[in-house]
Amino acid sequence: MDKKLRILFMGTPSFAIPSLQAIVASGHHVVGVVTRTPAKVGRRSIITKSPVHQWAQQHNLPCFTPRHMDEEAVHSLRATQPDVIVTAAYGLLLPADILALPRFAAVNLHASLLPRWRGASPVEHALMHDDATTGVTLMAMTEKLDGGDILLQKELPIDRQWDTQHLTHHLALLAKQLTHDYLALLTRRQPPVPTPQDDTRACYAPRLTVEDRHIAFAHSVARILGRIRAFASSQGAWCDIISDNNHTTRIHVLKAIGEQCDSSEAIGHLNISGQYFVCQDGIIKPLRVKKAGGRSMDFAQFMRGWRHTHSHATL
Repeated sequence: MDKKLRILFMGTPSFAIPSLQAIVASGHHVVGVVTRTPAKVGRRSIITKSPVHQWAQQHNLPCFTPRHMDEEAVHSLRATQPDVIVTAAYGLLLPADILALPRFAAVNLHASLLPRWRGASPVEHALMHDDATTGVTLMAMTEKLDGGDILLQKELPIDRQWDTQHLTHHLALLAKQLTHDYLALLTRRQPPVPTPQDDTRACYAPRLTVEDRHIAFAHSVARILGRIRAFASSQGAWCDIISDNNHTTRIHVLKAIGEQCDSSEAIGHLNISGQYFVCQDGIIKPLRVKKAGGRSMDFAQFMRGWRHTHSHATL
């Protein structure tokens, strides 16, 4: 095996950049960076290149932005003659023609401890389900969604203060370390021994929906706080407050604290005087919220507005 490998990298969000940095720092030859096509971003729909696209151009790396993995894309990428394909949150499933391109291997960095949380949103699902640990898996790529043999894994305890942004940052650094370790093994001609995944233990993390962000107060304090943390850096988890005159207001909870305790109040009740929600095994106290289309504010500030017009509310 040649000491200097020809590597084709595929990735799109910021999560993928540290792994690309590791490849560049290793001294191997980056023959191309494949990323998603520029897309409309924000209310003004400005056409914006992906974070990986921007970083690659800043470092004078050749970029490919195929809209689909069709014959034209396969032909263009075949010309790079890669020894290895490394992907990290690229965003498209790769067909067999692409997986067959590299001389040695096509591998993927996935932000979970596979076979747990196969799919598009493993970070959010780890938080939503109050997982104590997660990690990064380097796996051999197949046409099966995140089902390839495990090559390397690193575990990461989840700090209860982390939201998706924090956890993604730490996982990206872990992916960078795995990339470095994998390339070092290849250079020494000691590729890792593949370990098949146990499909009976697999669970999935599909793309998220509005309903996934709904706060269900029938759940535990820990589970609800995990859901709030999962969406704090994006739209925010939400719940509807219904006043005694049937006026409904949706609030997006960005930050909250919880307390496990016994309560005689009905689950789902909003205690206006104490400014907390009652859940399965305790109470949830929102700290920052926002209404749809509104600005972020302290929950106490939001409640002051409610006190002027409402004496009672439910969920």
